[in-house]
Order: sequence, then C-alpha cells, then structure tokens
Amino acid sequence: MKPGTLEKAGFAVIGAALAAGLVLDAFLPAAGAAAAALVLVMVVGSSFRTMLAALLLQILVTASQLDAVKAALGIPVLGPDDILLLWSGFLWALALAEGRASLAGAGLTGAFIAAFLALSLIAAARGFAAGYPRSNVISLTRTFMLYSTFFPALWLFSGEDRFDLFWKAVLAVSVVAGVVFFIKGLTGSGEGVHYLYASGLRIGSRQANAFAVILLILLTRLWLSPSRPPLSLALPVAVLMGACLVISSTRALWGGAAAAVTSAWVLALFRKGGVPGGMGRHVTLLTVSALTALAAVAAVSAAGIISTAQMASRIGGGGSYSLPIDIGLLSRIISWATILDGAGPAELLAGRGTGAEITYFKPEFGDVWTMSFVDGSFWQLILDMGIAGAALLALIYGTALVQSARLFLSTPDIERASRAMGIFCSLILLLVASMMGSLLTNYNYVALWAVLLAILQVERNREAGTRAGAPRNRPVGPGDSPSL
Repeated sequence: MKPGTLEKAGFAVIGAALAAGLVLDAFLPAAGAAAAALVLVMVVGSSFRTMLAALLLQILVTASQLDAVKAALGIPVLGPDDILLLWSGFLWALALAEGRASLAGAGLTGAFIAAFLALSLIAAARGFAAGYPRSNVISLTRTFMLYSTFFPALWLFSGEDRFDLFWKAVLAVSVVAGVVFFIKGLTGSGEGVHYLYASGLRIGSRQANAFAVILLILLTRLWLSPSRPPLSLALPVAVLMGACLVISSTRALWGGAAAAVTSAWVLALFRKGGVPGGMGRHVTLLTVSALTALAAVAAVSAAGIISTAQMASRIGGGGSYSLPIDIGLLSRIISWATILDGAGPAELLAGRGTGAEITYFKPEFGDVWTMSFVDGSFWQLILDMGIAGAALLALIYGTALVQSARLFLSTPDIERASRAMGIFCSLILLLVASMMGSLLTNYNYVALWAVLLAILQVERNREAGTRAGAPRNRPVGPGDSPSL
C-alpha cells in the first residue's frame, strides 16, 4: 500500500460518518466508532503518523466535536488530538534522550518559540496564583503550549522528505471537511450555523482558517511546483475551499487571502533568476486566483446559500444597526481599550497572567460581558503576558515571514521555492487575520501553524546543506524507529 493511502482512506471514512451525522444526528456513535478503530490502526508504530493523525482530526472535525469526544471519554482536559500530540512529543523526547534527535537546527524561530513557551508557563502560574477560573487558565495555556509541536515536527520532517505525504493527507482530509462544511451551508443547519443581520448565513466554525491556508498552499503549488497537480483536479478543490471561505463570512480571512496573493505576486518579481515561465506564470497566478474567487462566489450564490448582495453587505460591515462604524470592529476596539484601561506599567509589560478576564459592553449583543478570550491574537497576549508575550509572538512570525521570503528569493530549487512561497503566503494570511481574530493564540490550529514553521526551518537547513556541498536528499536520520 502506498504511503499515506491508509491515512486518507481512514479519514475519508470518518468524514463520511460525519456527513451522515448531519442527517442522522448521530455524530458520536458513527464517527466515534470509526475514529477509534481507524486512528489507532493509522498511528501504531509511527510517531509521524501520530502527529499527522492529530492534525487531520483538527481539520476534519470541529473544536466542539473534539470537546464532545473528550467529554464522552470522561477526560477533563485532554481531547483525542491532544493525546496524539502528547504521544508524538513523548516519542521525540525519547529520541532526544537517545541521541536520535537534536535541538540543533531549530534556528532563530525555535529559540523564540522556546522563550514563548517559557513565558506561557510563567503566565499560567501567575493566573493560578491570582485565582482566575481554572478552566480559562488551562484552556489558553494548552493552546499556547501547542507551539511546542514545532520541535517534534522539526525532528520528524528532517530525516526524510515527508512534505508530499503530509500535504496529500492534509489536502484529502480538507476536501472531506470542506464538503461537510458546504452541506451545512446548503441545509442551513448544523453546528456553527447562524444568521447575521443583513448579510445572511454564516458558519462560525474555525475550520475556515485551515481551509484558507490550504487554499493558498494549493495555489502556490499550482503556480510553481514541478509536481503540481493537474488543473482538472486542483481547481475544483480550490473552488470548494474558496466557497467555504465565502460561507464562513470571515472578513479577516478574505482580506488575508487577498493580501497573500498580492504579496506573492510582488515578491516573485524580485526572485533571483525569476520563476519558470516568466511573466506568463505571474499572469497565471492572478488569473487562477481571480477565477477561483469568482467561481467560489458564483457557487455559493447559485446554491442559494448567500447572495452577492449579502456578501457585499458583509464586506461593508453587514448593515450593522445603522452605526457609523462596523459593529464587530467597534466591539473589538472596546475590548482592546478595556485591556489598556487601568493597566499599570508592570501589567502592560508582563500582563495579568493567563486567564485574566475583562468586562466590557458588547454592542452586537447590547449587553455587558465578562470574558477571558479576546478577538485579536496580540491583544490576547497583551492581556495575559503583556507586551513581552506579544513581542515574542511577533518575533516568531516576523522571523519566519522574512526567512520564507529570503528562501524563496535565493534557492535554485524550484520545489523548495514553491514550499517557501506557500508558507510565506500562509504567514501573510495568518498575520493579517490575527489582527481581528485569535487564530494564533486560541485555536487548535496553532499546532498546524507550528508544523508549517518547522517545515520552513527544515527547508532552510537543507538549503544551507546543499550550499555547503552536502547531499541534496539526506538519508533517514531522526525518523521513526520501528520499535516506536
């Protein structure tokens, strides 16, 4: 059996069970049974498959569904994805102790991540000491600590080129999840489905964040990769991912995707030696991106999910109660002002500890709320870890953004360049969207972002090895031990 076939087949079955659950309202019996059997088979004996299974579960099912499985298992803190990631981390720690893995090669990004993790633990201790609700402290700390996935991922991707297996499995699962997402839009029912004033249906599932990143990587591979998939297969997938973004009605993702495509086009103009196909390829990128967007909008409109007038209303603020400012932005500004209000120099620098709460008026609900979760990744950290925490997060992503751009511009290996460009576009999207959302700090997908950062570092290390005269394809080194 070809590598990855088992993973894709297994998650396809789980996806089919989820789709059936939309109609039969039987998620836990159907998908739970499928997941329990198939995931165990997929990950036995392989630390790489363990991590891959965790990432694919996060894409395939929603955070609420993972929480439902956690509740059904009777585990108060850890979900199935957490358990798999912890196991993968444990195997990395064993390999580190045995000398099969090393912290060398983690680079500047790894150093910043290590500092961020240490600060997260200090902030958690402060949160517990301050008596903040334990569930708030644990939930946020758990997500912050998902950045530790960078280190086992660096080990697992360094030994052999596993990017294609990772990419094909992620893409296959995203298609299944995207179909389920689209069906929710068609039926107008299901988890996360609600209706906004003037702008219509919206699916608030966090899966749209993963779809956006996967769409950008797919587009860059179509544009640059020598092993790009045929258009007949890739374009329908791209349109599906785009349609899911439209249905999510997440304007931060729309803006981030547009900024990413524009940045990719501009950056490619400065690549040493250009890109294969020259200016024709640049035109291809813009054409494919525009056609994907138009086809996605047309599909959603033709299916009667959201009209073009409603989409335009959403872009313009959703007709938010006739206020002179978009009500979502107003709510965020009030929350950010509340964080700064009364914060002394010490709190501004180091935060109030993880789990700290703010109480403010939310105009979209016409009521006062008390919350520990903030819309805006950097503002979340200013509340919990102060400017120090926000600066470390900015250093992680800023460093990776510069490194991905430099690798794309300098490497003669066009496949490596396409991977660097895909990660560059993903980072642009994430940074833009994180200004209004908490996808860098509060979502399970932090683990996926950490893996992308690790893949970038692996590609940089291989490029450095190639320039130093080392073999282009390294033999398997820190890969999975058969005994594990």
